[in-house]
Amino acid sequence: MSAVFIHRLRVTYADCTLGNHVYYGRYLDFLEATRGEFFRQLGRTFLQWQEAGVIFPVLEVQVRYRGAARYDDEIAVEIWPILME
Repeated sequence: MSAVFIHRLRVTYADCTLGNHVYYGRYLDFLEATRGEFFRQLGRTFLQWQEAGVIFPVLEVQVRYRGAARYDDEIAVEIWPILME
């Protein structure tokens, strides 16, 4: 599987610092939310996949910050799932 999966979400106030930019660690939460939506796109929730005995470990994460996201921004989170053998 090599297709890019894109999930759009809106930055909440709770995601931001007092300087009104997203705290760097929150981007991993955005990635996890996107991963959950990816599983739903495959037809089941993450929990349903897990209960069926299928696991999807995260082996590596890379984050490239292109600019500061701020409160109420809509952002697009992209993931590139790959099949590991």
